Amino acid sequence: MNFASNLTSLAFFLTAGQVYYGAGLIMGIGQLLGARAGSRMVVTRSAKFIRPIFLTMVFALILKLLYDALRNS
Repeated sequence: MNFASNLTSLAFFLTAGQVYYGAGLIMGIGQLLGARAGSRMVVTRSAKFIRPIFLTMVFALILKLLYDALRNS
């Protein structure tokens, strides 16, 4: 689904002529490396190791979004 949404975004921005190829390639490579590292970590260390990290990051993102929303209102 992530790949499909990225392709859709690329098509949209290509039609508008607003594509920054250098930044896009760097971000794509980072996404690929992160996905490979994450999947390898799940296979080697199991989901019991990943779940607390995932939940911590989700909680941190929620706090950041709440902070931003309250600061801008």
